[in-house]
Order: sequence, then structure tokens, then C-alpha cells
Amino acid sequence: QLSGSYSNHCPFGPLVHDIFDLPYLTELTLNRVGISGTLPSDLSKTRLVTLSLPSNSLSGSFPVIGPTMNSLSLNNNSFSGFIPSNAFASARLTILQISVNNFHGDLTPFQSFAKIPSQVDCNSNYFNGSLDVIDYSKFSQCPCSFGFTDNLLTGTIPKELMAIEHLNLYLGRNRLTGTIPFEASSSKAPPARLYLNDNFLTGSIQYQAYWPSYTVLDNNNLTGSLPDAYFPGDSHSILATFSVMNNSISGTFPVSFENNTRIQAIHLDNNPLLEGDFPSDLITVDSNLIVLTFANTSLTCPSGWESWAKGKSTSCAFQSPPSPPAPVPTPDPGDSSSSGDGVSASYYVAISLSFVIIILSIGICVASL
Repeated sequence: QLSGSYSNHCPFGPLVHDIFDLPYLTELTLNRVGISGTLPSDLSKTRLVTLSLPSNSLSGSFPVIGPTMNSLSLNNNSFSGFIPSNAFASARLTILQISVNNFHGDLTPFQSFAKIPSQVDCNSNYFNGSLDVIDYSKFSQCPCSFGFTDNLLTGTIPKELMAIEHLNLYLGRNRLTGTIPFEASSSKAPPARLYLNDNFLTGSIQYQAYWPSYTVLDNNNLTGSLPDAYFPGDSHSILATFSVMNNSISGTFPVSFENNTRIQAIHLDNNPLLEGDFPSDLITVDSNLIVLTFANTSLTCPSGWESWAKGKSTSCAFQSPPSPPAPVPTPDPGDSSSSGDGVSASYYVAISLSFVIIILSIGICVASL
């Protein structure tokens, strides 16, 4: 087992490949140590159980993983290229973290997993293609995390993926289309976190059972009204964040949200067709709600929201009713400065003086001749 920690003054330098020939090396952890270079192309013959090299300056291609490896963390480096189709053929990973690199290609290599790791963190790369190529019944255990935020994925969201119990799903900032298969989620153990923001998703929000604890659907093309939420008060009903900004949601905000006393943030901005009164019971002094925004909607401010927001770290942006136009002043008939039709008397005085000046000018010109 070898490990290292961060040092500004003593970076490790290039990674020496000979270290992987050590016969009893099972763990190599060098987090943020300034190490550079590449990894061997094939690690399948090593006895490594844990390889953790995040936040360094490593580059090159993705290696083939051996059957003993349980955890692989290569986040925040400069790896690039395609992942080999056989990279995971013999892997028994439970943790795969390769976010913030330059990997690209479709998700075909992930088909080779006998069991998909319970934590898949592949955010901020250039993966493309469809999510349908993966067999999601291979997830090794639940709860699990599946993250491909900030990639170039296209196509629809598979029902099999939404059906995974207690799933933490991160697919924001891609190019996904179609409707969200809410009907596929388990009524007993729905997704715990659902981040589908910044895509091209359409259709309505159709949750009829539990809401995910973090539901973030901003910047899509979602339409229709928000459904009533079911909050029975058990551990599955803890909706902490609900965000649907920049869609085309219409109708009223469901009163049933008042039954969830644990919600902390609601973002509804830029849904002009969302109307009616916001539920006042959500902003009582005992409420856990600390952030509430719905600018550019037709929702009205609930009574008492000023006292609720006082002293809290809140971000309130209610759509206020439009101000009535300023009244046009009517002239006072008894006021000598105004005429009966509302035109000022000074106006007529100015016209009269102008005629006098013109006549005098003509007289002067005639006299000079």
C-alpha cells in the first residue's frame, strides 16, 4: 500500500510504471500530489484493489482493469481518447470515478461489465451516443449513483434506468430528448436524486408516488401542470429541492406540497403560465424552506411571506402584480391657468405674442422700403 498527500513544494513528478510491478501492491493512493505522466495500458495482471489518483496532471489513455480492482478514481486529470471495449471485461469495480477528463466515444465499453459499479461518476467528459446500450439490470447494488452530467449524450432516458431503486441519477447538461419515464420509477423506492436539467426533454411531470429528494429539471421544454405530490412523512418522502426553472409549466402550484415540511428550496422561475396563489403553509415561521424563487411567473405572493423571509438567507423573487397606470390629472374648472378643454391658458398667451412679433417685423420691413 502506497499513498501520498498534496505538497506545493515537492511534487512527485512523472509516474514510474515500475511501481505497478510490485507483486504485493494492492493500493496506490496519490491524491493531488502533482504527479504527471501516463498509466500502463494494461493493469489486468496487477493485484491492485484500489487505484486513486485524482486531481493530478496525468494524461494518456484509459487502461484495461484487472479482476482484483474494487475502486478506480481518476477524476480531474487530462486523460483522453476512447475507453477500450474490453476495459471492464474482467473488472469487479464498485466505484468508478473518471469525471473531468477528456474521454469520448459512446457507452459501449460499459456493456462489458459483469456487474455495473454502484458508483459511476463520468461527469464532464465527451461521451456521446445513447443510454440504451447499457444493461441496467447489472447494477451491483443499491442505492447506486449514475453520473454522466455535462457530456454529449443523445436519445431518450431508458425506463430500465429510472426503475432502479434509490438511484442517484445525474444526466444534466446533455442533449437528451423525449419524455421522462416517471411511470417506470418504483413507488416504494424512487430515485433519490434526479438531475435532468439542461436537456431537450418534453412532456409533463407525472410523478404520482414519492418525489426524489432532489428534483432538478431546469432548462428543458416541459409542459403541463405540476401533479399533486404524496408526502406520507416517512424517509422516502424527504423532498429537499424542487427546481423546474425555464420550462413551460402551467396551472397552479399544488397545495399538497404543504404536507412536506422538510423542503428547503423551490425554484419556479420563468414559467409564465404558472399562476395562482403560492401555498402559504410552506412559508410559516417553522418551515424549513429557505430559498423560494418564482420570478417571471403569474404566481402571487402569499400573505405573510415578508415575516417568513425576515432574518433568513433567502432568495425571494415573487412576480408582483402590475402597477396600475398613473392617473391623468384633470384640470380644475376654477383654475384660471387652464381652459375648459384641459389646455393651459399660457399656451394661448404664447401664440398671441408670436403673432404680435410677426406683425411688427412686417411693419419694420415696409418702413425701410
